[in-house]
Amino acid sequence: MSFNADDPVFPLAGWDIQAIPSHQCILLTADYLSSAMQPVDQPHPGKLYALTEEQAVELAHALLREAQKLASHGAQRAPAHEPLQ
Repeated sequence: MSFNADDPVFPLAGWDIQAIPSHQCILLTADYLSSAMQPVDQPHPGKLYALTEEQAVELAHALLREAQKLASHGAQRAPAHEPLQ
């Protein structure tokens, strides 16, 4: 995936994640801000996504990899986390 400088960016303001064992999936929603003037405590609700266990693990690893890249380039350190299994 490539990103362009002209692509709109919507900062995340929060998220909810819940495992649904009866459907063997994990539900994810990510609330976002649509403008710099929008209060952080009044985000737009994100869409509801369903992930398989494998997708959730892959997403978690991808996020950690990218956070580690930021940390290695002197960006603000990510908080400590438990190792993924």
